[in-house]
Amino acid sequence: AGLSQADAPEEIGDASKAIAGDTPTEVRARELLTLAAALTREARSSVVVPSRPAQAPPQDSHATLPWVETFEELSPERWSFTDGKPAEGIRVASGRLEMELPLDATSAEIHTVESWPFVPRPLAVETDFTFTHGAHDRYLRLSMKVSGTTAGRGEYILIRIEATGPDSGTIWVENHNAPPTRWQHTLTERKSFDPARPHRLSLRLGRDTFRLELDGVLVGEGSHECEFGWANVTLGVYSGHRGHGDVCWWDNLRIRRAP
Repeated sequence: AGLSQADAPEEIGDASKAIAGDTPTEVRARELLTLAAALTREARSSVVVPSRPAQAPPQDSHATLPWVETFEELSPERWSFTDGKPAEGIRVASGRLEMELPLDATSAEIHTVESWPFVPRPLAVETDFTFTHGAHDRYLRLSMKVSGTTAGRGEYILIRIEATGPDSGTIWVENHNAPPTRWQHTLTERKSFDPARPHRLSLRLGRDTFRLELDGVLVGEGSHECEFGWANVTLGVYSGHRGHGDVCWWDNLRIRRAP
């Protein structure tokens, strides 16, 4: 409260950080303040003051780009975990992030500690993945969620990678509107892919739109129907049937400014 157009971006950012709760009102207030800070930076950078040289934008540890993760380790400075530590089945091996559901669990996930603005300039989120589904008919899903808050609360964009058998996987994009429709609301068509080999995901995320490519081929694009302006990333593996020994991998996660 009490902010005006004259406030510096860092002052608006400080006001955002002071709101620490997770109620819908507090989450929305943080999103609006971080968006205001980003827009203020953009407006200031476009103003030419002949008597003084242009200044670099203020440094912000939560906006350092490019951000690269090669999964040599799971640093608590970069990743947060649902119960304060990596769940059983989440581990780093051979320079990759391995995800396997334990027999008594239906989900395992990790969340980036840092977040990055995609307003006003778009972000590119790129990663390699290998989706391995064993010789059984149980549902398995690997996913990358982009949300405005750690742990994916509130609005989100979700890339679903799933299968009910080893021969053919399916990928598509949905958002927070999907659960009320029993997961019938999608932002793209469902596209098939071969789960027997590694793949490269490329997500371009802007103020209003997204574009997802798999191995350089378009999966879908359009409006993401979200109003938040900062991106946290959650990587996870899920199955309502619990674990059946399936091991999936993530690697070479890179977040940068989109051209």
